Amino acid sequence: MSRPKGSMDVIKRRKRNQFGFGLAEANQIRSLRNKHLTFLEIETITGLSYAQIKKICKDFDIKTISSIELSQKSTVDFNLEQCGIYVIEMRKKNGYVGYYVGSSTNIGERYKNHLASLNSNSHYNAFMQFHYNDRLSINCYIWSLEDENDLLFKESKMIASYCGLYNAWRNIDIEEVKEELLMAAQKLNEDNYTVTDSGCWEWRSVDYHGYGRSIQVATRYFKPHRVSLFKYTGEYPELVRHKCNNRRCVNPKHLEGGSYRENARDRQTQG
Repeated sequence: MSRPKGSMDVIKRRKRNQFGFGLAEANQIRSLRNKHLTFLEIETITGLSYAQIKKICKDFDIKTISSIELSQKSTVDFNLEQCGIYVIEMRKKNGYVGYYVGSSTNIGERYKNHLASLNSNSHYNAFMQFHYNDRLSINCYIWSLEDENDLLFKESKMIASYCGLYNAWRNIDIEEVKEELLMAAQKLNEDNYTVTDSGCWEWRSVDYHGYGRSIQVATRYFKPHRVSLFKYTGEYPELVRHKCNNRRCVNPKHLEGGSYRENARDRQTQG
């Protein structure tokens, strides 16, 4: 015989499910999804059934992109210049399915660039590159068409909302990292950059992509040009343009927040 709806026992069991052992399970599943494990692999590790895992994901709002969702989206058309959010789906021979979320003012061209990097074994996302060589298929879907000015905000929001993506980076709100940013700003001084004849402040240590090597504060890493813009203007936008087209430059007069299209236009003008 079931308990009455308002009984204390029912309320206690509901609280235990939400804030006790159920929360521990949810945190474990969220952690495993962020390591790109499939539901089958999570079943093996946790001992939970597929139905239980799906229910916990639903109850605790652990969002994951599904093939069903993508089947309702259109694939990228290389003949159209489409601006919006896209999802790259990669299926491996062992049944693994991985997803990468991105945004672009021209999704077709951006996807071509992804494929070119993956084919030359030089993609910046090491985990995605590692899986590419053992792929069964790869496709790109239009998640949503967006206004150019909303792209970075919408992309960051989506990356932050879904677990188990290839994406390792997400844009962080300034209030979340303000204390660490202030500490990073103290490390931005003339000992770390050289002033060129063109007025650029070139960061002396450079990363693989040609940008100034990140400043580490505790467990966070900040690009020096982003720190510079914050230090001298108080701004911390989602995208920082190098108007001088010098990735090493940290001169705040050469930096400005902007959009993907403006950033691409800077490269074309300076190139």
